[in-house]
Amino acid sequence: MVSNFNFDHINITVGEDNKALAFFRDVLGFNKGYRPPFPFAGEWFYSGKQAMIHAITPNTANGRMDFGHVAFRGEEDAEAVIERIKSLNLNYRLTTVPESGEKQIFVDLDGLMVEIITPS
Repeated sequence: MVSNFNFDHINITVGEDNKALAFFRDVLGFNKGYRPPFPFAGEWFYSGKQAMIHAITPNTANGRMDFGHVAFRGEEDAEAVIERIKSLNLNYRLTTVPESGEKQIFVDLDGLMVEIITPS
């Protein structure tokens, strides 16, 4: 199989002191940018148009799991990806991005959380 997924971003939990956010901005030169209106606080940093870092602070996820993850973006429908996930007997969680309607499929691989973003 040839992959049609690309790296999209990494999500991390950062401390309340914002040292990590200053690092991404002032050392790496990432710019704070657009973030969909998720029901929890966070900041997104970009390199040009590419999302690089999605940062949340502890206890801001309003009941969501407090985890970091790595994300990949593809053009397949979510259903096709989910069928392959199910064929491996993996647990997943499906959510929808506010405004864009993109699907987010979260898969926990023994502590490594992987997000797969699909257009629908």
